Amino acid sequence: MLAGMKARTIKHKSNGGFTLLEAVFASVVMALGVSASITAVSQCMQIMDTSRSLTYASQILQDQVEDMRCTPWTTIQTWTGSSQIALDQTVSATPFVAGHQFSCTRTVSAVTGKSSLMLITYTVSWQGIDGKSRSRTVSSYYYGSGLYSYVSV
Repeated sequence: MLAGMKARTIKHKSNGGFTLLEAVFASVVMALGVSASITAVSQCMQIMDTSRSLTYASQILQDQVEDMRCTPWTTIQTWTGSSQIALDQTVSATPFVAGHQFSCTRTVSAVTGKSSLMLITYTVSWQGIDGKSRSRTVSSYYYGSGLYSYVSV
């Protein structure tokens, strides 16, 4: 310091609060955090809905395949083309299934060159909470002498 000069200190009056700029910045950060959380929750709900729907669709398909396995060949021969299948009451009475309007279609076609071999395809369709239509399909061959006899033919 120069000789004879006193060091000056500037005293600021401190209220201990935030400035307007700091408050606005904190509000913006908080808003971004809340909107990111809402987006994440929304995506999680869609993923959970899709997962739950796939589980129900798999159970419906499994039920239809089990019913087909217990059906005699004489009845299978009467199945032709594509037809809507009524869902089992225990499945369709579930609020989740009823809310998503699951439907099941069976398509039967003869295999060329094999008179007693049928290709049976089941398709389950539904609409998710995001509005997208989805479906899952399973196919199986059914031979007149039994479900798995076609392998050795």
